[in-house]
Amino acid sequence: MDRKESIFFLCVTLIVLALIYYIFKKFKGRTLPTPSPSDQTDELSISDLKFTRTLNPDKSNSESEISGYTIEYAGIEYVELSKNVTFTITWKNNIGFNNVVTGFRIEHFVKSQSNNTFSANSNQTKDFTTVTDVNINITDYGQNSVSIVSTDYSVIGYNAFKISAIISSSTVVEVYDGLTELVTTEHHIPVSEEELGATLDMTAPQSVTYTPVVSSDNMTSISADITKVKYNITNGGGFNLHGSQSIFLLPATPGDDNNAETFFFQYTDGKYLLDNLSKGDWNEKTTRRAVSGGINDNRMYIAFYNSSKIDGNTKTQLRRTIRGYGLGTDFISSDASNTTLIFSNMASQTGTVSQTEYDNSFWTFVETEGTVGSAPAPAAAPAAAPTAADGFNYTGSFAPVAFGKWNLRITGFDTTTARIFYLKEEGKQDPIGSLTLNAYTESTKQNKILTFTPDSTKRYLVTYGGSGGAFVLVTIAWTANGTAYAW
Repeated sequence: MDRKESIFFLCVTLIVLALIYYIFKKFKGRTLPTPSPSDQTDELSISDLKFTRTLNPDKSNSESEISGYTIEYAGIEYVELSKNVTFTITWKNNIGFNNVVTGFRIEHFVKSQSNNTFSANSNQTKDFTTVTDVNINITDYGQNSVSIVSTDYSVIGYNAFKISAIISSSTVVEVYDGLTELVTTEHHIPVSEEELGATLDMTAPQSVTYTPVVSSDNMTSISADITKVKYNITNGGGFNLHGSQSIFLLPATPGDDNNAETFFFQYTDGKYLLDNLSKGDWNEKTTRRAVSGGINDNRMYIAFYNSSKIDGNTKTQLRRTIRGYGLGTDFISSDASNTTLIFSNMASQTGTVSQTEYDNSFWTFVETEGTVGSAPAPAAAPAAAPTAADGFNYTGSFAPVAFGKWNLRITGFDTTTARIFYLKEEGKQDPIGSLTLNAYTESTKQNKILTFTPDSTKRYLVTYGGSGGAFVLVTIAWTANGTAYAW
């Protein structure tokens, strides 16, 4: 290489180095813009929601600074004792949380006994993230658990909560609002002065769990109304489940901690929604083995899941259970073209579900004209009240609870049929509420409670035996001095 070529390559090299240095200096310290998050297309929601109210012994399991000595209730500092109450909230995320949600915001509201409504402002607002709490999960189907304790306010009265998913520092999406729930028994958690005072003498925590109607095993408050009428049922994509008919809901199996309460879907022409998603005749079998073998009942045992009320109509997901056993993993949905019913396994934590399939798994129940009187009744009213010899083994009782409320408790079983019990005011045809019980053997006998606020100047009765309530199970009334008695 001669002198001229060497000088040429040296110049090219210097130019390249100069360009590299210029580019480095110009862009030093800069970073690529952070990609914007994708548009939120999933409707965030939660399920399996539960509240546990725990009364803790003073000082030993709480933040209270009151000394643990016995004191007359009149001298109690209730704001301090309120710190002896822990509200634990657990739930499971549904689809749509992955790479979207960063945490959760809990708002605590307290309505005193003298107020009719909750305040618009929360008594406490607290954010929970995966950084601050190990029990927070922000992924699809993640399980969450948080605890709320009064910071410096009384919890006497009714306690309600709001849960919101935190998307960013300025954006939250509300996934549960306990203030607006019409059925308040499980959404508004009571705490009385007597209960707070009792924490001074407690030696061990006492917990009560409340399960609002957002999961498959707690449809009592909805089923009390939903079984009386016939419905047209459609999903978000417009698929018509009822066809040219309407659908009645008939009690199938009771629910407990491990098994969902289930219903049969019976069309007005007498056919049923069968276990294979077709419409057809019942095979007249009542066998319901949890595993295959023999000829089982061919009807689908359907559980409600993630339920809510929208414009007075029930909107819910529907799960197929194994003939009433378990909570069910197969959700009823429709395909992308909305022409075919399908099963979707959204209970799996590893499977993937399309947005359309998820949207189509929500079904809206719209009441149509006519009542259960025009459908086959769960039990025909016999000529005389049934006895134990006929298979009827139910008993009823009343007991007072906090703030003027009473519980109607019905316990037992009937070897022949499911029963619907109606709580009524004397002389009134329309019931205050109802309980559906489906236990068929003593080993599976059922225990259900209906909470109501009676007028002590009125008399009440519980009837059963057909939609008209031909027979009386139990009654209650009150004397002028407030003593309850059966009439």
